[in-house]
Amino acid sequence: MKVDNTHTLLYVIAVTVSINLIVSVWVLKRMTSEPPMIAEFTEMVQLPEHITSEVLKDIYKNFREAYNSHDNDVFWELFAPFYQSKMNKNDMTENYQKMIKMFDTILDGSYSHHEIIGSDGNMNLYILHYDIMFSEPSVIGDEAVVNITIFDDGKEFGIIGTFISQNIK
Repeated sequence: MKVDNTHTLLYVIAVTVSINLIVSVWVLKRMTSEPPMIAEFTEMVQLPEHITSEVLKDIYKNFREAYNSHDNDVFWELFAPFYQSKMNKNDMTENYQKMIKMFDTILDGSYSHHEIIGSDGNMNLYILHYDIMFSEPSVIGDEAVVNITIFDDGKEFGIIGTFISQNIK
């Protein structure tokens, strides 16, 4: 039985990461026909001024509330409209339900750090990392990291992907 849960977890993670990658590439390509420039990770890139510590808390709060609602429609509304138009809601719902079965409810969490994963003109993609705790132990333990991928074009930002991974601290 445990092997089945592990395979399911790996499948959910693989599908979610694949969706994140596809959407990330699509966002970068919609800005220009030139190949996207991948940011160097040699130095810490600051988030834009309008993404303050309060905004980071709100992003996490909205994610946690949507995730913990166990409501497919509420979770779907978490994502930016253009992301919704490119993805299949049924696939997202299926993956969300698998995550709920694997990880149950998120009790608490806090912002850890961020990475820039791509840049093209005014469009930047960031992964925001939040350390989280589950209500009960899951197949990866009772602590994990939720990675929330956002886009920011200087005028607006939005969530385009989420995935939960093992906390390797």
